[in-house]
Amino acid sequence: MKKTLLFSFGLCFLCTNLSFHLLAQEYKSFDLNKYYTPDIVRNGLGLTFSTSDNIYNTKSSQDSTIVNSFYWNFSPNFSSYKNTRKSTSIISIGGLSNGNIEKNKQADNSDYRNHSNSDNSFFANYDSYFYSKKQNFLTLKVGCNYNGTYEDDEYLTNNAATKSFFNSSSYGIRPSIGIGRGRIELITDARQAIYILEELSNKNKLTRKLSNDEIFNFAQTISKVKNKRFLDARLRKIEEITTVDSFLVKNDYITSQDAIYFTTLNDYWEYGALFDRYSGQSIELNISPNISFGNSLQQYLTSDTENSASNMAFNKEINLIYRFEKSAGLNWQHSFSTNIGLNLSDYTNESSNYSGNSNKTEEDITNGTLAIRYSLNYFPSTRSRISAYANHYSSITSYDNIKTNNIAQTSLYLTNLNLVSGIMADYYFSQKLRLSGSIGASYNSNYNSSNDWFYNSLRFGIGASVAYSFF
Repeated sequence: MKKTLLFSFGLCFLCTNLSFHLLAQEYKSFDLNKYYTPDIVRNGLGLTFSTSDNIYNTKSSQDSTIVNSFYWNFSPNFSSYKNTRKSTSIISIGGLSNGNIEKNKQADNSDYRNHSNSDNSFFANYDSYFYSKKQNFLTLKVGCNYNGTYEDDEYLTNNAATKSFFNSSSYGIRPSIGIGRGRIELITDARQAIYILEELSNKNKLTRKLSNDEIFNFAQTISKVKNKRFLDARLRKIEEITTVDSFLVKNDYITSQDAIYFTTLNDYWEYGALFDRYSGQSIELNISPNISFGNSLQQYLTSDTENSASNMAFNKEINLIYRFEKSAGLNWQHSFSTNIGLNLSDYTNESSNYSGNSNKTEEDITNGTLAIRYSLNYFPSTRSRISAYANHYSSITSYDNIKTNNIAQTSLYLTNLNLVSGIMADYYFSQKLRLSGSIGASYNSNYNSSNDWFYNSLRFGIGASVAYSFF
């Protein structure tokens, strides 16, 4: 009798645990690639900031050199994303500032060097897509950018001082119009819905397994509630959790509302959508008449001399772009894109130097490019991602009808090949704070026909960064 009871109890325990396991596993059958978002508006503000401060002392039998240096990297960005069945639009604004300040002094004499430099950039882009019912689309885009370089150098040795200053700026304005077919869908909310349901199922908080249609409706609820904006983050969180809870309770999906249920819901609401997921494919052909211009100034303050230059280019571009995104199950993502581009440019450069000489160069530039990118992403948890990537970029540029001070010059061409591959890992310590690390290799080769010059290099690198997002 006892053996029968023990066997019955063991069998019931085994069946119960097996049913819980199967219940959680069954959600893996949901196809993320079939999800599409309802009408939404999303905003984001991010900031990446890193510094490296090092002080070191080098001694030899002749002298002692002390170098104090400070490096920085600052990158803010803002984005606004609107998605409806008829159109999508993206506004992105951002920039970058990086550089260093360095002081170098030899302790046993008066030799020293003060050096500072920085690279700064700014961009603003607006991209819009207008879709037909058959997923044909018209695209309108406009973008502008600024890039600037600053360098200040002061050097004293053997009582002879030199001081120089360099500054350059470049600007670009790029409108474009295009046509295409297909659509890339944002499916992050569907993955978050599965995260929540899986964990609630593991903790025996679901009354039954939800059907694919019910999962889809749950994900749509998540997408819609994220669309609401609040100045108070606490009020936003209350509204979002309340809406998700109400959906589950109203449809009688929940066995009980206790501490385990609410802590699970809160945890996967905060960390279930940290990484964007996409699905779909699209092909696009666009054309862009655009303009770029810039100037530079090199001053030698010690000798009161300077060199200056300015340039302007009128460009006509055409690009064929293909993009493919596919989720392979719940935790894997394939991303592939390729871009074939052709740019015809009328370029003018004018320069003058301290000796009074000036030059004006005019040329027609034809540039063809091919870019191919692929990445395989694995998401072992809600907080982490591992990516393996391989990128190809090649270009050939020809310079024709070259004139320097109205004197014809020999045509020439340049080629460039760049191959990059590596592995990147991301981990979120919190919703706002992310640590990233990468290791990779790159190969680069260049050829210049004017002097039959060929160069190639192979590099290996490792790096890390910290990013913080305000909202």
